[in-house]
Amino acid sequence: MDGSLTILIFLGILFSLPIILRLLFCKESEHKLANILLAIAFLSIVIYALNYFLFLTGVILDIPVYYRIAKPFYYLIPPCIYLYVILVSSADKPRFFWWHFLPAALMVLDTIPWLLMGSSERYDIVYSILKDPAKVYETVYNIFPVWIHAVLRPAQGVIYICYLTIHLQKMKDDKKYKLDTAIYKSYYQWIWVLVFSKTAMYFSLTCYTLIAYLNIEQYGITKQAIYLPAMSMCISFIFLCSYVYTHPSLTCGYTPKVKEKSTNYFNAETAKTIYPVFTAEALLVYQNCIELQLKDNYLFKQKGLTFQQLAKYCSVPKHAFSFLLSNVYGKHFNNYINEYRVCYIIERLNSKQWKELTLEGLANEAGFSSRTTFFIAFKKKTGMSPTLYLQKINTAQLSIS
Repeated sequence: MDGSLTILIFLGILFSLPIILRLLFCKESEHKLANILLAIAFLSIVIYALNYFLFLTGVILDIPVYYRIAKPFYYLIPPCIYLYVILVSSADKPRFFWWHFLPAALMVLDTIPWLLMGSSERYDIVYSILKDPAKVYETVYNIFPVWIHAVLRPAQGVIYICYLTIHLQKMKDDKKYKLDTAIYKSYYQWIWVLVFSKTAMYFSLTCYTLIAYLNIEQYGITKQAIYLPAMSMCISFIFLCSYVYTHPSLTCGYTPKVKEKSTNYFNAETAKTIYPVFTAEALLVYQNCIELQLKDNYLFKQKGLTFQQLAKYCSVPKHAFSFLLSNVYGKHFNNYINEYRVCYIIERLNSKQWKELTLEGLANEAGFSSRTTFFIAFKKKTGMSPTLYLQKINTAQLSIS
């Protein structure tokens, strides 16, 4: 059990670090403060998870002071996630913004007695907790009563989960949030993922707190039961990180409200300066630029055309192009480009120009690198092989003549 939990904690910490760095240093985001808050929330989870990791490996005995230093970070997680959601959905800083951090500030004060202790005394306390986790609520080394932490930690999480759920319902009912479009649906789903993951983590934490605080081993429950909620917390956090990895545009921020602009669109370069990255207007400009380059300039004819090359040719941010592929076109890049190639070939076949080339010649001209890829893409688009499609055209022309 200890080994599995140690691996899960290590994976969670490892997966989250690139996300934290991306949130902090994403220059394209229009929600700098919101990204910082989400990064703090992730970092706080990492610091708290690291505390578990040090206990499970026994390394905490080498740095016992870390045990209490990590505690205040826990109280940053709920308000940071809540404020992140509010900022990216309304772009307005909520009232009493700094009051949300009051519990964390109080817990910083609560660590003062711990810091004033002698190193040997800290070692003895950590050693006793390491031997019996239930002693975490028996040893007095705080300003506030021990039961405060047992009640306040789960309660804080539940309160903010309720706030987020209410906010989601308001978004659904409010007409200014256009949840029928892909960008708003993705944003809405992302908040639900946050709420779901946070609920799982806090439910697990509540179970852990009750087991440790009530010391219910006396009722026949083994110490291993303490590790089950901790494992559930780790799995929830890894799930949250995995969702961000599969939706990289999240780290650049969303704009759920469309701002009215009376500006003519010229190209993607002007869109990047006029509009934030993920406004509906900017996405429309990017989409038009990509389709214009493919339809009018036949960029799809370039063999081996890559996602990065097309984004560069069109002056479209890669994360915006990725968002369009996933949420607007619903296709992988290769399938998206191959559709243009197949449409080009069909257009040639329906004209007299196809007689100048073989099917393989047409495929080569359209940008296909192999005969197999051409046949698969053609059948996927038309439902029949190129040869059968050609026979169908010949039959139709003979019947007309």
